[in-house]
Amino acid sequence: MVFDNQGNYVTENEYAHGFENSATALKLNGGLTYTFIAYSTNSKETLPEVAYANNIKNLSSATITVNGDQDLMYFSKSLQVAGDKETFLGVSLKHKLSQITTIIDATQTNYHITNIQSSINATREKLSLNLSDGVATAFGSSFPASVIFPTLPVLSTAKSTPTYINAPAGNNYSYIIDKIKVGFTEKTNITAFSHLTIMPGVKYNMKITISPGDDYFYIGELPKYPVVRIGDQVWMRV
Repeated sequence: MVFDNQGNYVTENEYAHGFENSATALKLNGGLTYTFIAYSTNSKETLPEVAYANNIKNLSSATITVNGDQDLMYFSKSLQVAGDKETFLGVSLKHKLSQITTIIDATQTNYHITNIQSSINATREKLSLNLSDGVATAFGSSFPASVIFPTLPVLSTAKSTPTYINAPAGNNYSYIIDKIKVGFTEKTNITAFSHLTIMPGVKYNMKITISPGDDYFYIGELPKYPVVRIGDQVWMRV
């Protein structure tokens, strides 16, 4: 999107990755300074439309709203356009949401990870972005963001798809495992991390290592059999 030096709307263009050369050229008046705004949701979905306060197409009143799980990115630059040659803008999009990839490593147990149900609290339903200054505001209902592990079962290490967190910066977030099964052992309602610090626009890798511990439990269908785990070996109790 292009705005003049008074903030008034001038023109816009939409680009698709791999088809940039087929897009219509932006033709502007040489010697003038414009503000260029670019945004993306990093997907093939239709781009969100810009809303203008009081229907006045001015940069100061321009906002977009997206769902809280969309990877919204933003760029802004004011630049004088050359009149006798191409002007290179150098768009560098910056992420507005936090992105967390969760890795659970159970290599030390020598067992398969067969089930994980977990979430990060909390994310917001919607995100509003001011195009003039790039300030993003999370709003709407708050709910746990599900962490998805698409390749279960795995032998030893499970890696989630990126989880997008649409929430203000803070250090009061938690990663909660509702259910996890490694080998014969199943655990529920675990707060793996609390007081996590999450900053909008930052990409994180969150790794959990599971080590074997001695334990008494039961396996099998009814009737269940009493067993003991010593190290990473499970033995029948008599």
